Amino acid sequence: MSMASSVQLRGRAVRDPSRRRPVVAVALAAVQALVAVNAVIGGWQLIATGFGIPPEWLARTPFSGWVWPGVLLWLTVGVPQFVGVGAALVRTPWWPQIGWRVGLLTGAGLLAWILVQLAVLQHYFFLQPVIAGVGLVEIALAVGWRHLATSRLG
Repeated sequence: MSMASSVQLRGRAVRDPSRRRPVVAVALAAVQALVAVNAVIGGWQLIATGFGIPPEWLARTPFSGWVWPGVLLWLTVGVPQFVGVGAALVRTPWWPQIGWRVGLLTGAGLLAWILVQLAVLQHYFFLQPVIAGVGLVEIALAVGWRHLATSRLG
C-alpha cells in the first residue's frame, strides 16, 4: 500500500477509509457488469436465432432480420454498460464525478432502449419491465453515489 492510501496503526498499514470505494459504486458496477454481459449474450442470441421472436415484429423498422438489432443492442446497451463498470471502478483524479454521471446515463439509456422498443415494435416482451427496473436501479445507485460524493466534499 502506498503511504497516500494507508495509515500506520500499531505498526501495520491500514487502508485509509476515505479512499475506499463506496458500496453504491461497487453495487452500480456490479449491476452494470450484469447488464453488459446480458447485452452481449442477448445481442448474440438476436443475431443467431432472433430469440424466436417473430420477424413480423420488425414490420415498423428498417430491419428485415434480427442481426442489426443485435448489433445495436451491443453498441447502445452493452458498450455503455462496460464503460460504466470502468468509470465506477477505475480510480482517476475525477472519479467519482465521472462514475456517478456515467451511471445516470447508463440507467437512462436502458430506459430509453425500452421506450424505443415499445414505440417502434409496438409489442410487449416480458423482459421489458425487468430491464426498465434495472435502469431505475442504476439511476438510484448513481444518485446515491452522487449524494455521498457531494456530502464528502462539503
